[in-house]
Amino acid sequence: MFAKISEKYMHLTRWGLTIGWLILIVSLFYDPISAQLTEPN
Repeated sequence: MFAKISEKYMHLTRWGLTIGWLILIVSLFYDPISAQLTEPN
């Protein structure tokens, strides 16, 4: 099944997944939006 997929497409997919995971991990430590959404005003 994977033999039909080009190496270029797999390379882009790997980079996309890596960037997605890094964004997810960074968002766990840095979240400026929740403080604004949970203000009592």
